Amino acid sequence: MNIQKQIEQLEQTINKAQSELEGLKQEASKPKPMFDRVEDGEKYFYINDTFSVSHTNEDNYNIDNKLYDLANYYVEKDKHIAERVGEYYKNNNWFIRKAIEFADGYEWELGGDNWCVYIDAKGKNEVTKHASFNYNGTIYMTKENALKFKAWLEECKPLK
Repeated sequence: MNIQKQIEQLEQTINKAQSELEGLKQEASKPKPMFDRVEDGEKYFYINDTFSVSHTNEDNYNIDNKLYDLANYYVEKDKHIAERVGEYYKNNNWFIRKAIEFADGYEWELGGDNWCVYIDAKGKNEVTKHASFNYNGTIYMTKENALKFKAWLEECKPLK
């Protein structure tokens, strides 16, 4: 084989390797999915409308994608998490719904009028202010609405 042919083959090998390297770099730069997803035909779990855990098979249908996008999609190793989340929703969905209703679109702001209501370990409703940092998952509202929510909690019995 002449030297020119060897050079051409080597250049082709280098170009192919560079292309593969760029592909791997692009793949590595993509963000890792937040939740695992099963392959087509495999079983996964979700929390149904009664907050119980159900299962179905991945078919890449619209409902599978919606459940995944809503973080209501659990692989076998995470089934115990689905059960805990379902229990949390079952026990607390009334509180979350009413807190959002009383918050009436309020969003936390640094130094703002950031009030929330929580139920302490003894089951007592408490109103508190958070001006300096945001607790993730807390539903904030104005002080006036927090006091109204607390009054509502003391008047109404939660659903069980």
